[in-house]
Amino acid sequence: MVKEPADGNGSRGYQPHLLAYYYPGFHYDPVLHPGLPEGWSEWELVRRARPFFLGHRQPRRPAWGFQDESDPDVLANKLAVAGAHGIDGLISIIYSYGSATPGLSVLRRALDEVRQGTTRVAAMWANHRRYWCYPETEDTPGRVYLTVGYRPGQLRRLIDEWCETIFAHPGYYRSPDGLPLFVLYSPQAFTDGAGSPDALARFVDMLRDRAQRTGLPGLHVHASSATYLRNTDPLRAGFDSCSDYLALGYSEDTLGYKPGNSEISLHGHLIVPIEMNRRLAVVADRFRTLAARMPVPYLPAVTVGRDCTPRVRKLGHRRIGHYSSRPVILEDIGTLGPAALSTAIDFLDEARPPVPMVFLNAWNEWTEGAYLEPDTEYGLWPLTEIGRIWRTAWTSAL
Repeated sequence: MVKEPADGNGSRGYQPHLLAYYYPGFHYDPVLHPGLPEGWSEWELVRRARPFFLGHRQPRRPAWGFQDESDPDVLANKLAVAGAHGIDGLISIIYSYGSATPGLSVLRRALDEVRQGTTRVAAMWANHRRYWCYPETEDTPGRVYLTVGYRPGQLRRLIDEWCETIFAHPGYYRSPDGLPLFVLYSPQAFTDGAGSPDALARFVDMLRDRAQRTGLPGLHVHASSATYLRNTDPLRAGFDSCSDYLALGYSEDTLGYKPGNSEISLHGHLIVPIEMNRRLAVVADRFRTLAARMPVPYLPAVTVGRDCTPRVRKLGHRRIGHYSSRPVILEDIGTLGPAALSTAIDFLDEARPPVPMVFLNAWNEWTEGAYLEPDTEYGLWPLTEIGRIWRTAWTSAL
């Protein structure tokens, strides 16, 4: 495989960017954590995690300790370590419920901590209703306790806030095309909540218009979770690219596509023992299939782990809104992430999308078993290996 030389900022050659999702659940938020003691965060779930079966790797412990991410020094260290290991951007998740926008305060503090030469920060709006998972309720349907509003006035308020306080910030991440990146999680949730793909198209138009009036050169508007679209109509609402939040952990139907061997599917099963090379081959095939079917460029996602059991009291059957039956990936975090990244690199080198990015899930999803921050078992080794593989892939090589 021949790689084109690059200067590290995309001005020459083919230089993709590596991004990692950041989950702001590790500080107290009265909107996300109503009724819980002040100071509570999802670290409490990590502390109480336990193994449910033989070979279940729980509990997991952060090598940096149970840090409060609302501390600017904590955020500055995360950004510095990410940048030192080749990650161009952390995509911080934000929410919107009523007049509150949880996660935005962490994003703003992170932007202020960006330093020259370190990772920058982007935003993903997780526009989905929220189920109780602190931990989740037992033997009942998922309890929705926060919902999203899609009225035009609510959307304008959100867009104004984003354009005025984050998109124009000098620490905000810009994709390889030079535009600020905005990620919308689940365009399907938007069209379901707002009523139509036309409403989604109006939202994207509002985003671009407001960004232009702010003085920005434009926006790169990216759709996450393409796998769960019932059809591709939402992607025709003006998106520049799409990807999935998870590449490993589920094998749901994708526009009628299923893995060729039902043994490989994880749908509805908690644990499916699959040889990792076969699992990665399924993902590589899915990348190619989706890239051929999507109306905008499809970009690869890398899952570094998957285990949502810290959010549950007991394991159970598949129930809407519940984590209790979501699959657990048994491969350890020290080998899965680097191997999955190599699969994504191969796809990117073959497909050559015009604005190349790879999305890592995730930097710190400790309660979902997907993290690159060091734990007490592996330390920084998985992150170091990912950085080495990434740098090697996009330097000149014969």
